[in-house]
Amino acid sequence: MPVNGAGGAAVLILSRDEDLVRALRRAAPRAHIVSRKCLAAVGRVGGDTRLIVDPRSADARCLERLARWRGRCRVAGVVYLNLPASPDVLLRLPQICPGEVSSIANLVSLLNASRAVSPARSAWVRRSRILAPAGRPAKARRFLEFARTRDHEGCTVEEASAAIQVNTRALNRLCRRWFGYPPGLMLDLARIVGIARELRETRTRLGSLAAAYDYSDPPALSNQFLRFVGLRPGAYRTRFAHN
Repeated sequence: MPVNGAGGAAVLILSRDEDLVRALRRAAPRAHIVSRKCLAAVGRVGGDTRLIVDPRSADARCLERLARWRGRCRVAGVVYLNLPASPDVLLRLPQICPGEVSSIANLVSLLNASRAVSPARSAWVRRSRILAPAGRPAKARRFLEFARTRDHEGCTVEEASAAIQVNTRALNRLCRRWFGYPPGLMLDLARIVGIARELRETRTRLGSLAAAYDYSDPPALSNQFLRFVGLRPGAYRTRFAHN
């Protein structure tokens, strides 16, 4: 399963201790924390993700996976929790992937010191969930359909409001209720999702993509893509393009 960054506070915790994970989420509510029981259950990891390893959960399979990742998976930092584990694991972990050892209290301080997650990055991380129409009210489904089908046009909130027959003030209130984000950000997210798909699946040049998606120029596209995804379009294509 992919794990993408969501601003400077994206965290992937490898631990089988659910109580520990819940306690960290309560203690550091601003951090975007994703937990997995083993590294073998993780796919791609965003370049701004901080990896936290509970050595009690680092079995042979996880150690093997971590060794394969070394040098090709860029994360913001690796932290090993100062918890009791087998001497072999404690010896091998820093050899396989260098990192710092931290107590739980110091880790909480580190997570709380991280800058807040930006709405754009948070929306990108949650894109599959928030763009899914299933189970949503009729007007929410109409808004999502508008955002997806008009993603090449750089549509305005006013145009979206007219399409689903509500005023802009009501649409802002409804979008925050339905999705947790304002309508303008949702329209931008749909456009970025379309661009990301083309970067993965085609070799279309950035200038052509900028024109196709109604950006004033390639730097405007690149800057907005960076704001949502955390990578420039070229770096995203290099990392995620289909072979």
